[in-house]
Order: sequence, then structure tokens, then C-alpha cells
Amino acid sequence: MILSKYPYVVQKEILDHMGYNDLFLLSFASKNMKKFIKSSQMSRFQSCSFIKYTCDYRDEPWICVHYGKIRQGIMRIVKREEDKNDYFQLNVSGKTIDFRFKRVDQNIRFPAIENSYYMYPFAAYQETEKESVIK
Repeated sequence: MILSKYPYVVQKEILDHMGYNDLFLLSFASKNMKKFIKSSQMSRFQSCSFIKYTCDYRDEPWICVHYGKIRQGIMRIVKREEDKNDYFQLNVSGKTIDFRFKRVDQNIRFPAIENSYYMYPFAAYQETEKESVIK
């Protein structure tokens, strides 16, 4: 789907229904896409209370957006699994970083929702690159 072929109202409606993690990844598509996301989603971004950077019990960083009483993960940063071959690369501030989507089960946090999951972006690093990926 080529988003730019649709009228502005349709483009904005599509972005309005995307999660923060999807907008984050889409912003790497091009400079024009990044500008469009920033301008069309400004009121949404202004409703964010804060962005939290933290580490889990394995000392792996993750980033979440908080708005109101809702928290939505943007991505996690994890050690690269060499046996996996489903990575794709994005240029982030001049550095090529491997990403992959991983299925995250919602039942852990929301037991009332059966068979609920979502695909979550993971930035992956080699042990020697950990510090530069996190920056």
C-alpha cells in the first residue's frame, strides 16, 4: 500500500488508528513520512504524559509511552538471537540497527482476554554494540 497516493484525510485516519510503536517504525520510511507523522499526529503526541525508559529483570531496556492511565510499549532492546533470521534493518540516526517483530502474549497482563497477542518491535544488538544501540 502506498500511503501517499491517498487523500490527506484518509492518510491521517490511517495514522490515527496506528499504535505508537507502528508510528515509530513508520517514521524511518523517509524524511517526508517522518514530517507527515509529526504534523498530523501533533495533538496525539501532546496528550502523552511522558515516555519511560526502563530495564526489565534481564537488564534489557524497553520504552513505553504513557498517556492518561494507559501505557503502550514502543519497543524493546534485546541481545540479538543468532538462530533467528527474520531481522530487518533500519537506519537510525546514521546507524544501521537490526529489528524484528516478536509475538507478545497479552494473556500475561490481561488474563480476561483469551488468545490475545500483538507483534512488538525489538531492536537487536550484538554484545559489542549494546551501548551504541541504546544511545
